[in-house]
Amino acid sequence: MNTIYHKKEITIAGETITVEYFESNFNYSPTKRSKLSDLWFNITLPFYRLKRKIKDIYWEIRYGFQRMFKGYDYVDTFELHSKFIDRYYKILTEYRNTMHGHPGYMNEHQWNSIIDQMLFHLYYMDENN
Repeated sequence: MNTIYHKKEITIAGETITVEYFESNFNYSPTKRSKLSDLWFNITLPFYRLKRKIKDIYWEIRYGFQRMFKGYDYVDTFELHSKFIDRYYKILTEYRNTMHGHPGYMNEHQWNSIIDQMLFHLYYMDENN
């Protein structure tokens, strides 16, 4: 690896500035694997994938039971802000389209305007919008 030290004077708008920097011509070449390591990799890769698949199935079953008994799973609590927005926007949209009633102290138009406001705010809570 060769490192070269540079020092230059640059004039910008009548003011002279001294710039110092290093330049390196380091060439990265990845190490070549031996045929034995390639063979070992090709033998062990399917077993690694099988092991990973079994773990994924275990966690999916566990999360399924959590959703069945709690109504949510622990994954839902990791990024609550994005999951909340996505889910409730879809839920409120579906509710708005297939509404089966409204509170007794409001008429249908007032209730729809409240749901529309909620949908508006949920839509713009999403950072992509």
